[in-house]
Amino acid sequence: MLNQVYRLVSPRQFEVETVAEEVDADDLIVRPKFLSICHADTRYFFGQRSQAALRAKLPMALIHEAVGEVVYDPRNEYKPGTLVAMVPNTPVKKDSIIQENYLPSSRFRSSGYDGFMQEYVCLRRDRAITVPSDFDPHMAAFIEMVSVGVQALTKLESTMDEDQRVIGIWGDGNLGYITATLVKNVFRIFSRVFAGRLS
Repeated sequence: MLNQVYRLVSPRQFEVETVAEEVDADDLIVRPKFLSICHADTRYFFGQRSQAALRAKLPMALIHEAVGEVVYDPRNEYKPGTLVAMVPNTPVKKDSIIQENYLPSSRFRSSGYDGFMQEYVCLRRDRAITVPSDFDPHMAAFIEMVSVGVQALTKLESTMDEDQRVIGIWGDGNLGYITATLVKNVFRIFSRVFAGRLS
């Protein structure tokens, strides 16, 4: 399959490249529909990473927070038009101790590997999560960011003590707001949520 990939080649400069994709039975072809821009993407775009990092990572398609519509499934398990959240992390190895997000061998989109700024994404089917039909598709683009907050709270829940009256969230950006919202919904026992900025 020929695909158009929109790659950042240097700060503030994109180029379109036609790429031949190999599609097998474990893949889905997804057309990105709603994308969310992460601060990590803006650092690449504005050239705010070190020159060594820019040389090592670029050219690269940005965006790792996205949902899209399935356009082709060789197994016919997904109907065309099904909205899926696209998981940006693609593990290539398994480890009994280290989670896939932290394995150095894993390929994280828009961090050394092409992200979702493509006409179509050839996505491993285990990297697609069906979005319920009644879910706001604009909000669905934030599912990846929500998963970061959920993972942090899951880890917190397994290690926290009995004093659960107050929780502090350092960071007042989008992720801080989403995490505060999750705290209020996941841990309804909290009487107060504190969000602050690290200086």
